[in-house]
Amino acid sequence: MQPVGSPVEMAEYRELGEIGYMDAKRGQAIDFLKNHPGIYASRSLRRFIYLWTGFWSFNPEYLREEPLDPENIFFCTLFTLLAIIGLWKAFRAAPGLTLPYILLLFAFPAVYYFTHPELAYREPVDPEVVIFASCALVSWFPPAKKRSIPTQ
Repeated sequence: MQPVGSPVEMAEYRELGEIGYMDAKRGQAIDFLKNHPGIYASRSLRRFIYLWTGFWSFNPEYLREEPLDPENIFFCTLFTLLAIIGLWKAFRAAPGLTLPYILLLFAFPAVYYFTHPELAYREPVDPEVVIFASCALVSWFPPAKKRSIPTQ
């Protein structure tokens, strides 16, 4: 809990001060990671899935707070799948040109898999997702016929 959302945490924050509070929480986090690596790994996988599909839970209590989640899951998952298809097609056509985009798509959100998931954190890479999804969609249409321009 953050101090703002918990009177107990706020009391601890006031007692220890900001630096002391952060040091105490750092120690708790490191202890948790050492003692529960499997839980941490499964939560990181869950964050990864959430960032690319929007899926967090179908629990009725959760859905009362987030009623549009099923539609968002469909939208995010579809866009992710289209982006993967487009990325693959673009990479096959021009690997050297596509590689920087691939690095950006995989490197930027990586820190959020291990820390705090929030779809808003994916927004900086969303333009690349749209570009690759567009590549997938465009590749399914036949190329336009070239027209000759009449000269006078």
